[in-house]
Amino acid sequence: MAYNHYFLLFAATFAAFVLLILVTLSTPLIRPICFVDVVLLSGSAKFGVLGYCEKICSSIGFGYRFGTQITTTTTTSLVLFPAAAGVSVLLMLALFPLFCGPRAQVPHLVLSSLALAASACSIAAFIVGVYLAAAATAGFKSTGQKTSLGPAIWMSLVAAVINTLVAVNVALGTCFGTRLKRSLSYTL
Repeated sequence: MAYNHYFLLFAATFAAFVLLILVTLSTPLIRPICFVDVVLLSGSAKFGVLGYCEKICSSIGFGYRFGTQITTTTTTSLVLFPAAAGVSVLLMLALFPLFCGPRAQVPHLVLSSLALAASACSIAAFIVGVYLAAAATAGFKSTGQKTSLGPAIWMSLVAAVINTLVAVNVALGTCFGTRLKRSLSYTL
């Protein structure tokens, strides 16, 4: 079987998609995955994309508020995580027929646009997640609580890096194998 350059791009995009879905389904749905873990006087609180958990969890949805430390505006911006996951799915759907079937005419503009959109959404989601973590950490530390970063920050960073590498690969055309098949213009 011949080496197919699209498989690596599909696998990398799938990995980024899984990470983005896990971050989207973070606290309160998957409690160990959170942006910030805060030790409060009444216990601990974990904050995710769709809500937070103290002794009991908040209702699931975007735009929650927790005291003065975490605002509705910031948590509403976390909608970028499912958006980035959705664009990653579209990119996977565009890549899937290219590595499963015979070589066809490659829609390079579509692939480049989807890869760029997935990368941009992933980076924007990561920045919003970091902002949420930084604002919450500063707010809680000013009142004397102890905070720590959760795994959702690092998972979103890895997803953003993977989607950016895929976008660079697609934009440069290396996924099409043209760089590898290019012959030397000189002889030794």
